[in-house]
Amino acid sequence: MVRGHPDDWPDTAVSDLVASVIVDSYIATGSTQVMGTRNRMPKVVSLNGLRWVMPDFNHLGLIYEPQADNSLRKFEEVRALSEEENFQLSTVPVHGDDPDKLEQMAMGIAQTKVDGVKLIYLGSSPFLETRSDTFTQMATSHGLPAAVYSHR
Repeated sequence: MVRGHPDDWPDTAVSDLVASVIVDSYIATGSTQVMGTRNRMPKVVSLNGLRWVMPDFNHLGLIYEPQADNSLRKFEEVRALSEEENFQLSTVPVHGDDPDKLEQMAMGIAQTKVDGVKLIYLGSSPFLETRSDTFTQMATSHGLPAAVYSHR
């Protein structure tokens, strides 16, 4: 149990409480120690907004880190959405140490532009989230709109 003033508590955010096995379901947590709110809207709502702004949207790029559980779950979620909502998905998995990941990200972004991606999305992982500014600069240097989720 966390004690003390709330300002001194650690910041903890988990994007999928059920998949992370922190709660039993969104209806009943199965715990008296879990509380909070769910602030993520369904991806299809974001997709519909994107299609309203970008009517010719038909191809999404995704940078993700397969070794990070949350990033892999995001990939699986977006892949399923691409099949349900009929858009093409080009993925760029990044592996290895930090310099290798950055090089793979740069090369992957350039390739997604060649492949016709209309928007590129940065998946979630501690590595990717701390490089969101670098990602955005790389994407926009290729003329690609970038979508980033940030805790800032």
